[in-house]
Amino acid sequence: MLLSLEDVALIRQCDTAFVSSYHASDNAATSHRVDISHRGGERGFIRVVDETTLAWPEYAGNNMYMTLGNLQATPHAGLLLFDFDDQQRTLQLTGTVRLGFASEARASRKKSPLHDMDHNGDRFVIFTLSAPPKRTSPNSLPYQFAYVGDSPYNPSLKGFQGVSNVATPLS
Repeated sequence: MLLSLEDVALIRQCDTAFVSSYHASDNAATSHRVDISHRGGERGFIRVVDETTLAWPEYAGNNMYMTLGNLQATPHAGLLLFDFDDQQRTLQLTGTVRLGFASEARASRKKSPLHDMDHNGDRFVIFTLSAPPKRTSPNSLPYQFAYVGDSPYNPSLKGFQGVSNVATPLS
């Protein structure tokens, strides 16, 4: 159930991910409504904390907080990452999440997983694998991607670039 070196390399170069979440409800008409939302930023916005844990900043989006609400109520999620470079492959992760706040970490004198990252916000998500990663083989997808460059609207990751963030076995 651990991330491989290949998985870590893909995660570190990703600038796009899709998070799936749902809200379990007692109401049969609304129970288990699934939401899939885009998350993005500069390459490396998803931090590999250790062999089973990832963290990423939660930026302000459309201010509807559907994903955050779902994750708070039902802390199970899926994460789909794409290799837009030349491999044409995906990494699918299943796990549990915990929402964190940098201000709370500072107040308790603890470091958040993103303590050295100026991510223009307070919220972050900590994702822990609960199932083995699923990978598609290179060039097995029926569609092709092309990396066209970074968006000028990506939030800055000052203080994060060049920081090694994985323990020795994966470095």
